[in-house]
Amino acid sequence: TEEGVCEIWLTSEDTGAYGKDIGTDLPTLLWRLVEEIPEGAMLRLGMTNPPYILEHLEVLSLSVCSCVCVCVLCYGIHI
Repeated sequence: TEEGVCEIWLTSEDTGAYGKDIGTDLPTLLWRLVEEIPEGAMLRLGMTNPPYILEHLEVLSLSVCSCVCVCVLCYGIHI
């Protein structure tokens, strides 16, 4: 962000499953990112499947509502 980056995209084939293989999870990653992202920057979270993201919705809503950056959940349908 020191070079003017104002938008960070966090995406994968299934972002909601982040960390299942390494003993962590998506909310933990988001909390760490929110601590580092400067005020006003945008964080976009995309590409997830309901089985993995639903277990994190309550914690994700807390991290999104408490951060100083702008968090956007990107929705889409792939056919």
